[in-house]
Formats: sequence, C-alpha cells, structure tokens
Amino acid sequence: SEEDIDTYIQNKKDKKISPSRINFSIATLSSFYKYLKKIKITKDNPVENISRLKIKRKKEIEYLSTYQIYETRRRLAEYGDKQLEVFFGILVASAPKKYMISKLEWRKIKWKQNYIEVVINEKERGILYLDNYTMERLAELRKERKDKHIKRKSVFLTRYKNNWKSIGDSTISYWLNKIAKIGEIDKLTFQIIKNTNLHYLQI
Repeated sequence: SEEDIDTYIQNKKDKKISPSRINFSIATLSSFYKYLKKIKITKDNPVENISRLKIKRKKEIEYLSTYQIYETRRRLAEYGDKQLEVFFGILVASAPKKYMISKLEWRKIKWKQNYIEVVINEKERGILYLDNYTMERLAELRKERKDKHIKRKSVFLTRYKNNWKSIGDSTISYWLNKIAKIGEIDKLTFQIIKNTNLHYLQI
C-alpha cells in the first residue's frame, strides 16, 4: 500500500541514506509497479502519489579557464602595466590570501628557487611558490623600478600625493576589477582565484 511505501522511505531517511539514493529507490519501485500494471498483475500503483525528495543543488564553483588565464596575461602585456602583470601572475601561481599582498618585499624573493617568503608578523609567515612567467614579470618590474629610481622595499606600490607607499585593500580590490575588465572576465575575486588553484591541482 501507499502507507507501506511511506514507511519504507521513512526507514531509509532514519538510516541517513541520501535523498538521491532514496529517489532512485522510489523511481525503481514506480517502474516496477508500472510493469505489473502493464502485464495485469495489479491494478494499483502505490508509488503513483509518492513525491520525490527535494535535493539541494550544489552551487557551481567558479574558476578561471586556461584560456582566460593566458588571454588575460596577453591583454595585460598589451596594456603595459608591469605591476598588474605581476599581481595577476602571483594570484594565479600561488593563490595568496589578500592580507599577504601588501607584505611582499623584494628582499624576500628567492630568485633561483622561484618563491617569495611572506612575513606577516613575528609568529606568522608563509611561502608563495611562483611559476617562470611570474618570475620573469618580477624581474621586469624590478628593472623598471630601477630605471625610474624608485627604491621601496614593497613589491606593490601606489602613488599618493607624489609619494609611493605600499598598497592597501582598496587598491587590491580596484586592481582585481581592473584586471577583470582588461581580461574581459565577468568577475575576479580571491575566492575565484582559490577555486582556480584548487581546480588545476586536482587535474
């Protein structure tokens, strides 16, 4: 009877069986009773009025495709801002946390080992491993700074009242939006960068 089917489903729920598996059982029973009706073994289908369980759909994970990464690199090169090239390179290569960006210093770059050490405070520090593309852009940015006689310990700088200083959160957010616009990406966030990094690590 329909009550029997309800009891059967509730028993599965009590055993913490997933909704998708329970729905599969309901569909199997429904097909079975349709077959029994077809060959005239039974006139009733007790599963006919049984509703499938609602399944929460997983939110689609956003990440950058390889095409978007390479196309954005190409467009940034055409745009001609070395800081943005380096910034995007570091994001894609190592997916750093936002608060690390302003802490990046030239003296902490290990050029032969392709990484940069990040010192947050006395107790917290980390290492960002970089690819050859980013290391090359860093070398170009260093030369550009030297040619312009800009001597600052921070890798990323912003100009404020004719003076150079380390960038803050507002500049970082502005750069993300600017890169998205240049690369014709719908949006660019640290979460998307993290998803991108995790996606390609799993391949």
